[in-house]
This record gives sequence, structure tokens and C-alpha cells, in this order.
Amino acid sequence: MPHLIRTAIMIVAAMIGSAIVLAGLILVVGNLTTYGHTPADFLPEDRTVALFHDVNKDTVQKWSAHFPALSEAVYETGSLIGIIQNEDSTYSAAIFTRATAGTLGQYAVSFVGPSIETLVGKQQSPLGKNTTYRMLEAAHTHMPWIYIATTALPQPDGIRSTLEFAALYGNSDAVGIQELSNHFVVSSQGSANYISIQEQIAELGNTIFRVSIAEPQVLWKELHQALPAQPATIIDGIIRQYLSAWGVGISLEHDILALLKDPSAVHITQSGSINHILLEGSMKNIPARGRILDRIHESFIGTLPATTITRRVLDKRFMSVDIRHDEDQIQNSQTRTGNWVVRETTSQVDGSSMVSATSSTDFLLSDNLDTLQEAIESKGRLHTPSSTELIRSQGMIKLSEIDVLLSSILQSKDRKTLREDFANTLEWDTIINGFIIQKDLFF
Repeated sequence: MPHLIRTAIMIVAAMIGSAIVLAGLILVVGNLTTYGHTPADFLPEDRTVALFHDVNKDTVQKWSAHFPALSEAVYETGSLIGIIQNEDSTYSAAIFTRATAGTLGQYAVSFVGPSIETLVGKQQSPLGKNTTYRMLEAAHTHMPWIYIATTALPQPDGIRSTLEFAALYGNSDAVGIQELSNHFVVSSQGSANYISIQEQIAELGNTIFRVSIAEPQVLWKELHQALPAQPATIIDGIIRQYLSAWGVGISLEHDILALLKDPSAVHITQSGSINHILLEGSMKNIPARGRILDRIHESFIGTLPATTITRRVLDKRFMSVDIRHDEDQIQNSQTRTGNWVVRETTSQVDGSSMVSATSSTDFLLSDNLDTLQEAIESKGRLHTPSSTELIRSQGMIKLSEIDVLLSSILQSKDRKTLREDFANTLEWDTIINGFIIQKDLFF
């Protein structure tokens, strides 16, 4: 009997020991697995609206007004802070700080806001498995950066801010943001079907706005899709109003956008108080291009002041007034400058003009002969750039002159803010990096 008891005790002890070892192995493996995770793996995909990577004081201060939980966060430089949206649409924060004995893997976690402890931990659908997040994380190799849902961004108020919001974020569900002292980067998920901008565009003096676009028609469509209906209608109306100075016969869709189908550029220069515009691009369908330019020149003639007025009395009772354009007061000329054929339509009365130039598939169109001639001369001096990047758009704008360019849509508060806060030139480019669209803004 004692032998049986000892045997039973040994068996039970072995079973208990095995259970302890197994539990230990499970705990160790679990800890090792958790230790290799990042904060994105502990945050719920459906409730996390932002994740600040490697935060610093400037970033927290800048975003605290929008996410008040940040102002109460206790963090270290280099911490990661996840912003979780509560059911009442307020925001809470989960602060992840690296620690040797972390509560979640290699991180010690603290919280600000309504109880969200139960939401943070091992997830069935973590943010870290979200396709957009993973692509943006791979693209942002330089810290710090912010992953943020576009619905959680400060929302636009007014036409100007709505236009800026659409241009920066488009229809993206989420974006990556990096903010430096004079450099702002917005990254979003895109596709691989892009082409690059025109390699050589004109360089003009006194430029206050310039944009080079690889696919103007596509970009115009995307901007319309990103804009609410009312702002889109207003902006369309403003552009058509500007075009009316070139004649009522000009169509934005069938003339201007048709000319700008392939890589093109738009320049606006300033001469005293007068702005001049230059359109630059290429069109492979040369007969179609010719018809469009003919229409633009003919439509422009219709805007010129009448110079011949003939009054007749019919049947001694009725007065007839015949108002016509005096062809002697309209100068139509065609000259050659190098490889360019230049066509000019100018009023001898007020000096206004419409000028176009063509060379092979290339074209230039301007409301000023000097501007067009400067463009031709500069294109003759241009060299082929060495960059191999796929650039979808690139441009610059003098922010101090933005109220001149957008006077029809700026509110008085917008103009005041711009005059007080902006005196520099903003340059930007949109670079395609695989499936990531990266928009760089340089102040």
C-alpha cells in the first residue's frame, strides 16, 4: 500500500509540474509575441482615428486644441499616442511609452479620457492590420508622423478651406502627416496608374502662380469628386466667369480642358496691377488643337469693343442702329519665332489681345504677347532635369497674392489671416511612390 501511495503522489506531482511548465511556456510565448507588437496592434481599427508616432512637445501643443485629451497626456519624447473616438464623439487617448517592464509588451500604457482600458490590448481587428495604415507606415520612415482618419481632421469652413481640404486629402479615408518647420507632407493611398509631368516648362519672371500637372482632366475630375456639390458649383462658376473675358463661345470642358488633356502647365504673372495668364502643353491631335485655338481667337474678337456704329432711319419713322467690329481696328497676324508659329489677335482700341503659338504638338496660349514671347525664349534655354521621380503635379504660389487670385471666393476673415500670417512663397509637388501619393508643401 505505501508503494502505491508513493507512486500516486509521484504521478500527481509530475502532472502538476507539467502543467506549471506548460503554463510557463504559454506565458513566455505570449509575452514574446506581445513584445514584438507595436501600439497599432493593440488599438481597435474601428475606433482609432489617429496615431501619433514619436511625439514631441510641438506636435502635442499643435494638436491639443483639436484633441483635448492630448493636453492631459503624460508622455515622454518618442512616445506613441493613439486617439480613440468615444461613443459620444469625444476623444480619449492611449499613451504608449517604451519600458523594460511594460504592461503591453515593450510598452507601458496610460489613458486619458473616459474608460477605454478594455478597448486597448489584443485585437481581432487591430489598426496594425489595416491596409492603408500599413502602407502609410512603410512610407513614413522618418519620425515623427501622424496617421489620421480624414473624418477626424479639422473640417473646412468656407469655400477656400474646402478647396484646400479637397486638394490635400481628396477622397482618402486616412492620411499620413509629417510636419517640419518649413515642410509639410501628406501621404495617401493611390494606384499605380499615373504618368509624370511635362519635363520642361517655361520659366517666367514675376510669376505669382504656376502649376505643372501630368493629367489635368483626371485631377480636375478628382477634385470635383472630393468637393461637396455647392462649392464645386461655385468654383465652376468662378472659372467660367474668368473665361468669359475670352469670349462667351469658349467652353471649359470642350476647349480649355480639351487642350489640357496631356501634361500641361498654367502660369499667372503680374505686371503692375495687371495679371497675365499662360497655358502651356501639348496635344497630339493637331487638327483638333487647331480648331480649338481658332474658336478661342474668334470668340475673343467678340469681346472687343465695337468700333463702327451706323444709324439709319427707315421709312422716315424707325431708327436702325448697326453696331459692328471695324476690321481695321483688329490686328490679326501670324509670324514665326524659331520653331514656333505665333498667331496674334489684338484690339487697336484698348490693346487687349489673345496670342497663341504652336510647334509640332506643343502649344502656348496667353492674353499677352510679351508673356508668350518670354515663354518661347525660356523654353529654348531649358535643360532636361536629372530627376527620375514620377511627379504628378508641381507648382508654386505667392501667398501674399492669394487674395488677388481668389478674390471671388475669399471671405474677409480669410484675407486678413493671409495678409497677417503669410508673406512667403508656397511650393509643392505630388510624388508617386509605388501605391503612395506623397504631397510635399514647402514654405
